[in-house]
Amino acid sequence: MGFSLKSPIFQYLALPGTFAPAIAAFIVRKWVTRESFGDAGFKGQNLKTKWRYYLVAWLLPLLVFGYHHRTGDSSGNRPSRLFPYSGR
Repeated sequence: MGFSLKSPIFQYLALPGTFAPAIAAFIVRKWVTRESFGDAGFKGQNLKTKWRYYLVAWLLPLLVFGYHHRTGDSSGNRPSRLFPYSGR
């Protein structure tokens, strides 16, 4: 087709497409169905008592990724290359 998916220009132009579902949901809720956002589940997030769950939700993916990356490096099977030009 004449273009590369690794091209920075293509990636820059494709970036808004990643937010298309969120933008569509906002448009439908705001103007099509005319619903408010009061019942969308944004209220009731009690961070004072449930902060541990939010902390686990933020850190667990990082720990799992780090584990898989480290075990892949130690076994010689590299599933991902974070720094392909680092000279390793």
